[in-house]
Amino acid sequence: MHALNGFEMGLATMAGFALFWRTIGHPERRPLLLPLVVFQFGLLSLGLLDSAPPGVELTLTLALSVFLPMLLQLHMNVLTNRKLAKRTWLWISAAVLPLPFLLQPRVRQDMILQGELPGNAAGILVAFCISLFALIALLASVVLTISVMLRWFGHRRLLRQIYTQPARGERVVTFSLIMIPVGVLVAYLLSLVAGIMGLDVDDGWLERAMISFACIGFAAHGMTIERLPSWAMDLVQDIPEQPQRPAYERSGLGVQDLDAILIRLDSAMAQGQLWLDPMLTLKDLAEAVGVKPSYLSQALNQQRKVTFYDYVNAHRIEDASARLIASNDTILDICFAVGFNAKSTFNAAFRKHKGETPSAWRKRQTATEPNR
Repeated sequence: MHALNGFEMGLATMAGFALFWRTIGHPERRPLLLPLVVFQFGLLSLGLLDSAPPGVELTLTLALSVFLPMLLQLHMNVLTNRKLAKRTWLWISAAVLPLPFLLQPRVRQDMILQGELPGNAAGILVAFCISLFALIALLASVVLTISVMLRWFGHRRLLRQIYTQPARGERVVTFSLIMIPVGVLVAYLLSLVAGIMGLDVDDGWLERAMISFACIGFAAHGMTIERLPSWAMDLVQDIPEQPQRPAYERSGLGVQDLDAILIRLDSAMAQGQLWLDPMLTLKDLAEAVGVKPSYLSQALNQQRKVTFYDYVNAHRIEDASARLIASNDTILDICFAVGFNAKSTFNAAFRKHKGETPSAWRKRQTATEPNR
């Protein structure tokens, strides 16, 4: 692990204190944010390992490679109202493996790190334990990182069942979750190629860049994220993590019940133009229809095969399409008028439903109406 410079260490320190500050006076946020606080200070500790003895540096680096993804998984568990996976305790129990190595004299540690096996059985056992710990740490960091990514993307899908606008900081976190493992892989491949070609390449800049991404990404996430509202917890239970378990199996609603909900939904949307509210939530729409939020979500998902997010945005896009033809308002004005709160979100939704950008669609439509 390369030593961090003052910028990365300062970034991690500020991010950790900023996240901790957000928990002051808000005890309900502590289970959600404290893992992120410890995560930031864990990143900070990476910058202090360079001055440690090689054996200690290796052991702590391996331990942090497990501990840091585990903190993110704990945060995601709180965010998504999930329990800690049983296999997590297996990773924690592996922490005893490097203890015999750490208890060895410095000279013996250096010999083992250089590949020189001690001549006695006890020494061989020590070398085996630290090697096994390194293997488990590598496996755990990969498994935990994948688990965190799956939890986050699952949470994003759940947000589409509840809100009509993307969560603040969502794209930054998604970018960080993708770039960090990709960056680690690129750093490894660069080091491997450089070693084969006999080149002296300093790949420390890439490690520091990944740490900076992690600091900024998860700080932005932690400064904006909130736990799901209590009314949305039924959806967490009804939308399973395991695909083999039927979704909404506890609701007891039949096809006729779901169709009746959709008829009332379409009527309420048309009469009240509810899509114009940029802060519209699944709960708001369910109250207008007179059903539980989970029932409305089930009706949309099972009968229409769409999420709440896409259903509302489809109405907004149809409204916007009519305005693009009938008025000379700017695209930005129309974007806000139909309920979107960002032009980027509007453009993405428009391309999804119409296959082209709003400006291209308006130009093509007006070209066919020369007398407009």
